Amino acid sequence: MLVRKLLGLIQWLKTSMTNKKAFPGMDNWEQFTRQKDYLDIRQYIEKEYDVFSVFYDSIYSKLK
Repeated sequence: MLVRKLLGLIQWLKTSMTNKKAFPGMDNWEQFTRQKDYLDIRQYIEKEYDVFSVFYDSIYSKLK
């Protein structure tokens, strides 16, 4: 299901950003994670994950 895959990708990105896991080929990861842009993106992704997980849970239970 597309929503499940999307939720999985958002979860991976959220976890990677929270754990400060460097993405392959990205130099200066520590410097990037201290910038406002990174913090804004991370906050946005966390909110989107929360929205998608609630949406998925509510839809999935109705489709069963």
